[in-house]
Amino acid sequence: EESGTRADSAGSNTLTDNNTVTQNDGVALVDARDGENVRRRVDLSGNAKHAIQTGNVITKPLFVTGSINDKPVIRHNSDYLTFSGEGAGFSFTNFTYLLIYQRTTDTGAVEILFDNRDSAADGFSIQIDANDKVSVIYNAITVTGTTSFTVGVPRIITVVADGTNITIYLNGVQDGQAAQSGSIAETADAGIGARNFTSQTNFAIGDYAEDALWNRGLNAGELNRLHRYLGRKW
Repeated sequence: EESGTRADSAGSNTLTDNNTVTQNDGVALVDARDGENVRRRVDLSGNAKHAIQTGNVITKPLFVTGSINDKPVIRHNSDYLTFSGEGAGFSFTNFTYLLIYQRTTDTGAVEILFDNRDSAADGFSIQIDANDKVSVIYNAITVTGTTSFTVGVPRIITVVADGTNITIYLNGVQDGQAAQSGSIAETADAGIGARNFTSQTNFAIGDYAEDALWNRGLNAGELNRLHRYLGRKW
């Protein structure tokens, strides 16, 4: 990031050095440019649960044009964004998480896409496991898909916890399921692209698009419409 002044959707900000950057980089800019650093992901629901980076960070996500079928994405590479101040705001016992994701590297280890836990078995997390399968942690329950997530192949990942089952879908097709039990009650700030508790690790290295979180399990009709729309768009 260069020193200087630039205008964004929140007004004009003066950039000096990496310690003091507070502007809405990346997708929050009116005219985001290829290769821009992303320091803030704006919550479009109106609930003001924005994902941000703060402080003097070495690596940052990038706004990249033309990655998946010539459409823009947010590229994570050993970096993360945190829903600062979110706390218990995502303590959803039932939820739907959706993401279009393309791996750019296979790290050979767990790669965490979204994490909303207080500890390893308290909260929920969506991951690519060390065997290249989509995995969901829901407190002490682990649900693992059957399809290998190949580098360079974009897929629509959907996870639904509806009060009865926790189900993983890839491109609208069920890929894994387990019975749901217990409830979610966590207080840590959720994160994108890495583990969110204790310290950041298990970074996701890949391209994100259309990521969304609902506070309920979407029904079959809603999922079908959503998957058809996104399948045609992407």
